[in-house]
Amino acid sequence: MNNCCKALLVGLAEERDYFVFIKNIPNLSVTFSNRIRQNEAENSQLIILAAASSAIIIKWLKQIRSHQNLSLIPIFAITSNDNLGYYRLLADETALLPLSAAEIQDKINSLLKLYAQTNNFMPLADTFSLKEKQLTNFLRYLLTRPNNSFIPQRLISAKQAYVYPRLAVFLDVSPGEEFTWINELEQLELIKGYAHDRLHVCPTCDYYQLNFREVCPKCRLPHINRQRNLHHYACACIAPENDFLYENRLVCPKCRRRLRHIGVDYERPSEDFYCQSCNNIFAEPIVNCLCINCGEVFLPKDAGLVTIKEYILSPLGKKTALTGVVLPQISNSLSSQTCDRIISYPLFEKIFNLQLDICKRLNRSLCVISFQINTKQDNKSDSVGKSLAGLLLKSIRNSDLISSLSDEKVLILSPETDYNTALQVTLRITNQLKNYYDDNKHQILTAIAQAPKEGNRLDSIIDKLICKG
Repeated sequence: MNNCCKALLVGLAEERDYFVFIKNIPNLSVTFSNRIRQNEAENSQLIILAAASSAIIIKWLKQIRSHQNLSLIPIFAITSNDNLGYYRLLADETALLPLSAAEIQDKINSLLKLYAQTNNFMPLADTFSLKEKQLTNFLRYLLTRPNNSFIPQRLISAKQAYVYPRLAVFLDVSPGEEFTWINELEQLELIKGYAHDRLHVCPTCDYYQLNFREVCPKCRLPHINRQRNLHHYACACIAPENDFLYENRLVCPKCRRRLRHIGVDYERPSEDFYCQSCNNIFAEPIVNCLCINCGEVFLPKDAGLVTIKEYILSPLGKKTALTGVVLPQISNSLSSQTCDRIISYPLFEKIFNLQLDICKRLNRSLCVISFQINTKQDNKSDSVGKSLAGLLLKSIRNSDLISSLSDEKVLILSPETDYNTALQVTLRITNQLKNYYDDNKHQILTAIAQAPKEGNRLDSIIDKLICKG
């Protein structure tokens, strides 16, 4: 190395003697700490995590990658066993003890090249929300790593059997909760997905844990057994084999004759099924599904089908990572409006469908609120809608979006909102609008519709709003 590298070595105090040799590596200035301090980490070109326990390493990896100011720093993880699992992906370099100084030197050289890339990014604006910073950092992380794809990992306890652990750590959410953000990244065309696996899921709760089972066609219960039938040639009796058993011999239940030789006295022509619950005898059972999570029973054809994808950065995602333009501004680039939360109706509909899918998945709701200003004078102003949208923009949450249906009518999309909350917001905004619009010249009309309770399509929701208004 030409220049001295500043590294933060994080290790347990009682294990410091195991890693003291790292301090003797040429051109490496090491600061030792038994925990991750933000100021020390921010002033380091790389972080070395050294601990005998993989659990400790995983804890530190998650702590660094979930921190908005530290998540891009190159990490070298050293441990005594290979039990990092899929959290190994959070480290840029890994090594097992014992290792030589030469091995460390090569890895540090590689990490310094990585640091040079991450250090060239423009700082994110203070006005960005925490989630916006975390998502942008994740895009930058993918851009600077050799493999800029992220592949789902199997997890038996996950709702849909797969998780994206790196994204979950960056967002500081539990594995499985990152699907909401993956959908948004894909909808905004920041990432591009390719099919990895397909899952059958419960149509009620979307869980993948399904039991496909054979059941009785009559009572639909799985208490069935397979039984063999016998055919007595002499009297043409066909009955279950158990009906022929009498004192350890085969005796026809119809004519009471003894059956001695198969192929001469009788044959076994078929097998039937017998239901212990309703005593039904049938040739073939039917198959249904039981959801282990919620207990829903349904036919296989009614199961949901989910495609699990692996993703790579799209060209737009790479540009976003380089420029630091985050989600609302990307939405703005797709809109013909100048404000990032006043968007065109097609984009409004697209985001409505996305948010509705998220609400269904998480069993939540969203509301669409309409505000209409009726001008009582004959000479209606064509600027009412624009001024109304601008006024509403000052009164809504950062996560809410606005679109104009006409010069006089404006829609608000309010995610994660139930009817009662939307009603309170509507009353508050109406009172504020009364300070702007003259009661003698204008009439303020409002309406609220809650999805998915009142519909799954935006056009039907708007019809309901028109009826209510």
